[in-house]
Amino acid sequence: MKVTETETLIYVDVDKTLIFDCDKKTKNAIKVDYYGKDKWVRAHKAHIDFLKSLKTRGYYVIVHSANGWRWAKEIVIQLQLESYIDEVKPKSIKYLDDTPCEEWMGQRVYINEE
Repeated sequence: MKVTETETLIYVDVDKTLIFDCDKKTKNAIKVDYYGKDKWVRAHKAHIDFLKSLKTRGYYVIVHSANGWRWAKEIVIQLQLESYIDEVKPKSIKYLDDTPCEEWMGQRVYINEE
């Protein structure tokens, strides 16, 4: 059994959180492998900077994606975030709990790009 021994845990999504889809002509576009197909993305700099600041303050950082762990790993590598990430996982599709997640999940953070 794996036990994560911390109370400062954050899950970070990939799509529209660490990256945005774009085309190859977009400034700072990054070519990534999306399950064998080329895809162009750009980094969400504010969220990446926030993630880095949390890691330096001792947070345990998990990157997850509904597109699976391979996609999440690809983005972590392409954004060169390996040293800031503790784990990469697929996003959970279900949870079993007596309390709705809104009551225990904590604070949602989203920084608009503008």
